[in-house]
Amino acid sequence: MGLIIMLLAGCTQTGSENSTGITYHCGLQSLTATFDQNQVVLNMRGGQQQLQQLPAASGSKYQNKDGTTVFWSKGHEAQVTWRGEQLPLCIESSYLPNNVAFRGNEPFWLLTFNGQQATLTTPEKEQQFSLAGERQKATNINSGDNQWQIETTAGHQLEVTDKLCYDSMSGIAYPYQVTLLHGGNQLKGCGGQTEQLIQGKPLSVKSMSGYTTTIAQTAELQFLPDGRLVGSDGCNRIFGHYSLQGEIARLNIAGSTKRMCSAKTMAFAQSFTELLNNILKIDIKEKDIVIKAQQGQHLTLSSQ
Repeated sequence: MGLIIMLLAGCTQTGSENSTGITYHCGLQSLTATFDQNQVVLNMRGGQQQLQQLPAASGSKYQNKDGTTVFWSKGHEAQVTWRGEQLPLCIESSYLPNNVAFRGNEPFWLLTFNGQQATLTTPEKEQQFSLAGERQKATNINSGDNQWQIETTAGHQLEVTDKLCYDSMSGIAYPYQVTLLHGGNQLKGCGGQTEQLIQGKPLSVKSMSGYTTTIAQTAELQFLPDGRLVGSDGCNRIFGHYSLQGEIARLNIAGSTKRMCSAKTMAFAQSFTELLNNILKIDIKEKDIVIKAQQGQHLTLSSQ
């Protein structure tokens, strides 16, 4: 049985069909791509890169002269390497990811989209569908959020809103709020991946327990898409790993550079690292990410 996607917005041109700037969201990081014939100009973090088109087996691939910046788009998604840094999957503004899952509780339900296929799983059964038509653009509702309306030929209706959502049982944060009309019932849930809410750009520290704002704001963290964690403790560059799998988040600072700083800065750097290595949970909010330690300390990162 096929899926018919019904949307309130009209068609949109792909990046290769016009020379206007197209915005992509790579996790928290925004990137603008301006296409002009056989090249694309990328703008991000106040910098600019000019790339030339290369032959590709699928999609459209562009690369700068030294090969450190690559933009490879397929449909409304792109894999981007920016000056040697691999970004999270970049999704054109106002579009859902090609592969995405939505879920809810009481009763449990799971709706997954995988390319042109979709699967709805409930405690009673599992149904598989085929998507009809191309991925479409969202409408912009009064709150300023993007919204998608999806309807199946079986009468199921799915409303997806680009707004922070918390799982009703685990409390885990997700990027989309969802309402599913199924079997005469209105079911609420969440969708997308938690990683979309923390990955993509360096996050500055707003505050940390026991330290003034001035010294705390010298530190930063960046969650990379492959589970690597990098940043600065206010004195040295640090590196490690993180995991958001399941209900327990894990951080591990494995090492740092060895630059010497003032005693005050070094004391903050040690406390900063100890807090990250002993976290209890990560709370993702609308504008902030709060990391709480087992001993009660916390630090707040700005996600804006």
